[in-house]
Amino acid sequence: MASATKLHRVRIRYRQRDGFHLLTSPDVPGLLLSSKDLARALLQLPGLIETLLYHNLGIVCRVELSAPPPAIPPAEIELLPAA
Repeated sequence: MASATKLHRVRIRYRQRDGFHLLTSPDVPGLLLSSKDLARALLQLPGLIETLLYHNLGIVCRVELSAPPPAIPPAEIELLPAA
């Protein structure tokens, strides 16, 4: 079984517009998360990144935020061996 490989951090960009918190990333194609509740959005962020990387790029990984909400941290991505 191959060992997992850690990748560099994923940059998360944040902006607020019309009462919504918007999270995007230049490193994850298709990532756009919008919510009126920032803490909820940050809790959903790792799973969304995992799903996008899997469906768009075929990458199986585990994503963790490098700091707990309510901070807007980079995300750590760990590639998992294919099953």
